[in-house]
Amino acid sequence: MKPSRLTRLFLFAVLLAALLSTTLAQGHSPRALPNIPLHEPENGEAVFDPAVSLVWDFIPEAALYAVTVKNVNGSQSIKLIATGVDCFMLRCATVLDSTVNAWVWNEGDTYSWSVKAKDGAGQAIAKSNKRTFVVDMLQPLTLDSPANGATVAAFNVAGIYLVTIQFHSDDVVMSYIGTMYRQDGSTVGTTNLPNSNCSISCPMYMIVDTTATGVLRKYTWKVIGTRAGVKGKAKSPTFSMKVYIP
Repeated sequence: MKPSRLTRLFLFAVLLAALLSTTLAQGHSPRALPNIPLHEPENGEAVFDPAVSLVWDFIPEAALYAVTVKNVNGSQSIKLIATGVDCFMLRCATVLDSTVNAWVWNEGDTYSWSVKAKDGAGQAIAKSNKRTFVVDMLQPLTLDSPANGATVAAFNVAGIYLVTIQFHSDDVVMSYIGTMYRQDGSTVGTTNLPNSNCSISCPMYMIVDTTATGVLRKYTWKVIGTRAGVKGKAKSPTFSMKVYIP
């Protein structure tokens, strides 16, 4: 028994729909985009300056480049736009600067970055792989004097007993905070010092207890520094000292 005309029409329609669906799917299959080589920073490199230069290959057909930087350790991200004026000698670059882009680096964190090139219509024409770099913008501070475990004499200024400490300055640090601790861990006091008051070494005056004179007291002390555009601290080790209150 031959299929009816209506059945034949139905089967033809099903086959036609399947053919069209296959053709459209093939015509709109995603095309692999050419790769954009990245140059600086090197993958896994430690960066020391809050103004981080990102460098990649020039793409002749590109009208603009979208550069994405993300904190691998958190949700922080930013997208920068570069154009042909940012390219020279077949290389393109942009700078993510914490003083310009309202961006704060997290000391010790890892960041990824990637680039996507787009044409004048805003369509992606090439993209890079991801690279990472590590923020290492705050170095440990070095304490100079008194030496660890030393015995020093306090001096009296208007009824306040003080000792002098010194530590190495760091050009990138904006300000320092010195803290003196009693043996039980409680804080005696803190002293703030801007880096502008330092040369090679920074002198700082720390308050000690004055409840009794003619005694020898033991304290510990440390210094931390802060840098603009960087969340984190430049830290010193903790030193101890014995202080004679005359």
